[in-house]
Amino acid sequence: MIHHEVGRGMEAASNAGIKASNSDYIAVHDDDDKWHPDFLARTVAHLDATDDAGAAVRTEIVYERIVGAGVEEISREIFCADIRAITLFDTLRHNRCVPISLLYRRALHDEVGYFDEDLDVVGDWEFQLRVLQSHRIGFIDGEPLAFWHQRRESTGDLGNSVIVSDTAHQDFDRAVREKHLRSHVSEAGLGALLYVTKHQDTEAHHFHNRQNYSEGLLRELIDRSARSEERLRLLEEAISDASLVSLLRRRYRRLKDRLLQR
Repeated sequence: MIHHEVGRGMEAASNAGIKASNSDYIAVHDDDDKWHPDFLARTVAHLDATDDAGAAVRTEIVYERIVGAGVEEISREIFCADIRAITLFDTLRHNRCVPISLLYRRALHDEVGYFDEDLDVVGDWEFQLRVLQSHRIGFIDGEPLAFWHQRRESTGDLGNSVIVSDTAHQDFDRAVREKHLRSHVSEAGLGALLYVTKHQDTEAHHFHNRQNYSEGLLRELIDRSARSEERLRLLEEAISDASLVSLLRRRYRRLKDRLLQR
């Protein structure tokens, strides 16, 4: 058993466990998550049959809450239901493959390094970014083979880091992007990025102006609709009043005719 006298974070704990083992394949299995009984058989078979650096599986989020000394399941949903493959393109946006979903080759650590221990969170995402720059991670679709347990109402050790440490995720996400951006700029320079960011800013300004125009047009249409409704209401009242006058006239004539007949 490996024990750190002082807590050093998830990434350091993962690295310590990996370095103390000698398997061909690695998986980071959080203690509150679960695998389908066929997870290892399916992922190992995939890696044995391909050159993929890792094998990811369809994953289901299990929402639950602590009730007394037990855990009560609330609901379930498929994590990133739109996934059909694990790509660098999608992973650049956000993590599409949580630790419980992935089995990968140990040899990757010799090539791209271990988990970044300077990151309190998002270390698994940053590791996958390094892997996907030169390798492919396969995806096994179909029924969920991994189950990611989350407790939205819990805090501390009973909570899920994605929820409890939401602010930390945002901060370290930005730190990872900044680190890799600096690395890219040191090799490629700022030219293309300066163009892209200015183009993006121009497009955002154009979109903002169109949005303001659309909102102004919508307000004008709403005002016109309100005025039309008011006119319709007055017209209906006028028609109602005219009908009442017409009815009274007809009754007056009938009464007058009866009186004259007498």
